[in-house]
Amino acid sequence: MKYRIKNRQLEKTIFALFDRRAVMKSIAEQMPDDSTLVSLSYETGCPVGTQLHSGLPSTVAFDIGVTIPKSEIEEEPEE
Repeated sequence: MKYRIKNRQLEKTIFALFDRRAVMKSIAEQMPDDSTLVSLSYETGCPVGTQLHSGLPSTVAFDIGVTIPKSEIEEEPEE
């Protein structure tokens, strides 16, 4: 299932930081739970988290966290 973030600027920023497939996987895993939020995070050296966008430099350490209300995420229709 594919999702989109209603705020296009926020979506663009998230996909500039994180790998698109990893974001979609993380959202799909979190949408069914009881929380009202979806969390995306990455910390250099930590094996758990959302994979970064491949265009970001690997020589820089990152500690990134984004929390999005589920009400700001919607399913994309199947094509």
